[in-house]
Amino acid sequence: IDATGVPRHVLAGALAVESLLAFWEGDFASALAPATEANAIFQELGDKQGEALTLVPLGMMASTAGDVGRSRALLEESHATFERTADDWGVSLAKLGLAWALNIAVVDAPKGLYEETIERARTLGYEPETLAIGALGRRRALEGDQRAAKRLLGEALRRVVALDAKLGVSVYVDLLSDLAKNAGEEVLATRLAGAAEASFAALGVPISPVVGDRDARLRALRDRLGEGFEPAYVEGKSLTLDA
Repeated sequence: IDATGVPRHVLAGALAVESLLAFWEGDFASALAPATEANAIFQELGDKQGEALTLVPLGMMASTAGDVGRSRALLEESHATFERTADDWGVSLAKLGLAWALNIAVVDAPKGLYEETIERARTLGYEPETLAIGALGRRRALEGDQRAAKRLLGEALRRVVALDAKLGVSVYVDLLSDLAKNAGEEVLATRLAGAAEASFAALGVPISPVVGDRDARLRALRDRLGEGFEPAYVEGKSLTLDA
């Protein structure tokens, strides 16, 4: 953003929007810098709601860095600020951030958080609702409910395909790889992991932290498949996203 001659409050708003757009697309790393700058400006201006807005991507990034306590504190502060100002849109956004942050950290979540997040996300639009459905799918996978996880992650994948959100497609293909591994479908899991890796590489972005411990998953698949791992992985890398 070219900040030359731009009023501070306008600049902060533009940076916050830039950060949130990256957040919607699942590109959490790209959300960090504009959110950090916008947060500093909002604090300088005493704009509590603007500050609360930036705490959502900042809380997400704290989770990806392994700082679960800070992540939860930032997102709960954001939620509390929006609750005090009766900002339903902001409350929905904060809940969505918290849902994904707890998934990334693989820690227990408040009962009903994910279902409520989906209900609230519907008021924000199709993309946020898709993120909320994906968050519930990942939570069900972490809980070991394979059937529900497959249904929800599959729905999220169909939605991001319809949106032509290639980064989102990559994320959900990789999450389904993890699900297939846990279900004992090693060859399918390996092909999906290869497809996801090739897709992330083609997009020029790092593999998303929301997909879990990918390295551990690949090691486990390699151990189980032995010589069969590499052919399946190479085959997956050759697949197009449509395939």
